[in-house]
Amino acid sequence: RDSVEAVTAFKSNPAGYDLVITDLTMPKMSGEEVAREILKKNDYMPIIICSGYSETFSEENARALGIKKFLVKPVPINELAVSVREVLDSLQG
Repeated sequence: RDSVEAVTAFKSNPAGYDLVITDLTMPKMSGEEVAREILKKNDYMPIIICSGYSETFSEENARALGIKKFLVKPVPINELAVSVREVLDSLQG
């Protein structure tokens, strides 16, 4: 629920995480800032970012940053589950 706390927790134990899912718009730090901080610590960490409408951030921005998947809200639970599986499977091959 707190982006700064999430980044701090990740940085204190990056090996304890297999995947990060974040929203683009959050208080304190945006999802883009969260992703940048996480990728500084582990540039292979798979990240899924979710957003409603954004004029300044797109799927292309996400890919350029190293984010594995960009989902547009509302995200049905089955779409989220499939996306998580796809992202994790992409690490295998």
